[in-house]
Amino acid sequence: GIHSVFAGRSNQKVKAQEAGAINRRARGALQNDRMAGMDPSAKPESSRSFPFPFKPYRVQQQLMTEIFEVLKRADKRDDEKAEIGVFESPTGTGKSLSILCSTLHWLLDHYPVERINKRKEDIKEAGTNWISRHFKSSKLEEDQRLEAEKDVCLEKMRDRVREFRTKGVEIKSPKRKRRRVPKKSDENSFLVDIRTEDIDGTPKSDIVDEARNENEENQDSAALDRIVETPKIIYSSRTHSQLIQFSRELRKTKFAGRTRCISLGSRRNLCINDAVTRLRTIDRMNDKCIDMKSGPIDSRCPYLSSSKQSAFRDMSMVECHDIEELHKLGTEVGACPYYGTRRAIDLAHVVMLPYQSLLNKDSRESLGLSIKNNIVIIDEAHNLIETLNDVYSVGVSIKQVQQAYCQLSNYHSRYKERLRFSNEKMIRQLLFVLQKLQQYLSKGKGTKESTMTIKTVNEFLFETRLDNINLFELCDFISESGIVKKLNGFLDYIETENKPLGNGKATVETSGRSERQGERSLSVLGQVKSFLFSLTNADCDGRVFVEKKSTGDGKYSCVVKFAMLNPAANFQPFLEEARCVLLLGGTMKPFEHFSRQLFPSLETTKIHFFECGHVVPAENVRTLALSKGPTGQSLYLNFKSRLDPSKIDEIARVLINFCKLVPEGFVIFFPSFGYKEEVRRRWTQKGFVKMICKYKPLLWESRDVAPSEILHQYSNLVKESKTGAILACVVGGKLSEGINFSDGLARCVAVIGMPYPNSQDPYIKEKVSWIDAAFEKKEEQKNPQNVGSVVCDKRAPSVRSPGMQYYENLCMRAVNQSIGRSIRHKGDYACILLIDQRYALPRISKQLPGWIQKSVVPTKSFGETFKSLRAFFGGISSRK
Repeated sequence: GIHSVFAGRSNQKVKAQEAGAINRRARGALQNDRMAGMDPSAKPESSRSFPFPFKPYRVQQQLMTEIFEVLKRADKRDDEKAEIGVFESPTGTGKSLSILCSTLHWLLDHYPVERINKRKEDIKEAGTNWISRHFKSSKLEEDQRLEAEKDVCLEKMRDRVREFRTKGVEIKSPKRKRRRVPKKSDENSFLVDIRTEDIDGTPKSDIVDEARNENEENQDSAALDRIVETPKIIYSSRTHSQLIQFSRELRKTKFAGRTRCISLGSRRNLCINDAVTRLRTIDRMNDKCIDMKSGPIDSRCPYLSSSKQSAFRDMSMVECHDIEELHKLGTEVGACPYYGTRRAIDLAHVVMLPYQSLLNKDSRESLGLSIKNNIVIIDEAHNLIETLNDVYSVGVSIKQVQQAYCQLSNYHSRYKERLRFSNEKMIRQLLFVLQKLQQYLSKGKGTKESTMTIKTVNEFLFETRLDNINLFELCDFISESGIVKKLNGFLDYIETENKPLGNGKATVETSGRSERQGERSLSVLGQVKSFLFSLTNADCDGRVFVEKKSTGDGKYSCVVKFAMLNPAANFQPFLEEARCVLLLGGTMKPFEHFSRQLFPSLETTKIHFFECGHVVPAENVRTLALSKGPTGQSLYLNFKSRLDPSKIDEIARVLINFCKLVPEGFVIFFPSFGYKEEVRRRWTQKGFVKMICKYKPLLWESRDVAPSEILHQYSNLVKESKTGAILACVVGGKLSEGINFSDGLARCVAVIGMPYPNSQDPYIKEKVSWIDAAFEKKEEQKNPQNVGSVVCDKRAPSVRSPGMQYYENLCMRAVNQSIGRSIRHKGDYACILLIDQRYALPRISKQLPGWIQKSVVPTKSFGETFKSLRAFFGGISSRK
């Protein structure tokens, strides 16, 4: 390993190095400001220059300026709330580079200078008050000293990494004598051993335990973490592939050599221990990892030594690595990347992680990641509201409750005499809760009816007779006692040792053995615990859905699910703790969708909205809304009319005509898989498929084929065929998001119908009602005299309720995601066809992205549409 960078340095040498570092930083900051052409203390203008890899487009310059302005406003906010910015930047406009160059310019060039200036202003304001002046002067000196000390440490870190790489040797840290712990009997390790007075309900970070275990080995390196409290940039996106792309974009910037960044992931992505990675489920991987971290010395993970972890941290900080490279680096160094990345959080400027890890409070705390005073960036945020609700929604089935009760009952009967009274009491209370849930979910058994009921949390607790149970205390006990892990170990022990259970039998349910796979399964108590914890939410924030199904052959199933409806409840910590929250995406409109559901307590004027244009010239995009087909038939394609055979035939005629004009690739989107299959059957039956294939080969998206394979086949067809090809996809499918149909892959994109979600879906109906009720309550608080005037006024049919606006937004955001994949760069071009007369309605068309709205060409007949499309591609050909 690499020993501490502070070992053996003298005070005189440190002071000289600190002084030199201060001067270097000052000269560097001034030089950067001269390069940017501005005074660091001056207010940014629209003409502010950013260190961009090349000359930015106008829209990129605008986006960087707007982001920088929001960060500046965060410095001067007059309350404790975070500064909020919501930005729409179309796909293909270099959004990632704009984010990086604006935020890193603020963090590395602007903020250090502003911080020092603020300290100096505080000293001036102290005036003749020598006590206050001395205190503030010491703060300034402390900031400068720690900042310089950090630079010296980081420079030494780079030297040590170079030495490690060139010589391949490790400088051993002084080892401490390990105290051998006497082995307990196998069954004693399964006993819950916690005092109820020690339970405080605070989630524990797994990295805290790591630091505590290795504190004696790594005392010197603690000094490296004593840095000035500089805000971090916490960047989050939906998938690891998007995070990998973001880290690669960072390397293109001029900040690459100055920025320390780290990517966080799960054990599935980062673990390098075969004993863990060969396990099939993430829960078993987590349990196995924890066992190997804190178990007996001879069975501990070999990749967790303090020296190797320090080496990994240093090497990950010297250069920017994506998550795949961090896994490879861990293998080379022999250090665990999962824990090594967490050790690097304190030193990083930029922390990258997936949505779920950031949005879930327990996940953030287990990672040791704080959003306090940091800049939180959520990219691809168009699905943020739905993702927040999904993260905090959880359900269990009657089978899982029965299994959990049976497993825990056997555990209790075996060990109740050996447990501390307070722990045994809590286990009995947990068994009582499981029993009541089991009784409630079994009520519909024996009947042939299938029912779906929706209840508030309080109604559900009252009907299950759990309203007198302190669920907060019970959930804290489950979390802090480790009962889930101990129960898993108990089940494995019973199976491995062939020991009899408390009732003398070992059944599938009690032992947890999977009949299909022949492997041990996890206790389901963890899932039940998550459901119980969801019942501690406020009564108004969610609903409990109880679905019971019975069949004539005696089969019965019941699932109970808590569905979160109020995303603002779990987004509140970001508003209260973060310095600034930036939401970005390609399809963020309508902005009111976010302000109403995520920031209901904030006035719209306090939220910074910005819609960015596209880099592509206006003449390279044309949008056409079709109201009629070639035979003059109306193209009103709602859920009922779109199944009309005559409508399906008319859509086929539309595509056949357009195939004659569209060069290269032609992508069409259907509203659902079911409708796509119905259309496919009808077209095949009537010969329309053969007619289309005369002009272009037709490829259909399938749930059974990987998107990458379909895209590969389609790309080959476009290249090999002189006339191009057609790809039939589904809105909301895997090909509608994350796939870029650039250049010849999509010279035309058509959306057939409007992909509204199922209006009879119980969750959708409840969500619409909840939004209307929340809006009406807010209006009542503002103006009690006009209650219901907007929500319930039937005399104003043009005014749609907030709930119906949300329902419509779900549809239009899906449309915008699909059509936005066609334009990827300045020289690209494409036509967008919206095949449904409803797209011509003003309230619908205004929800399209601004750059697409500008390209809309109104037409009254199919003939006009055909001519417009022919003129568009003719104009493109003439300009080439």
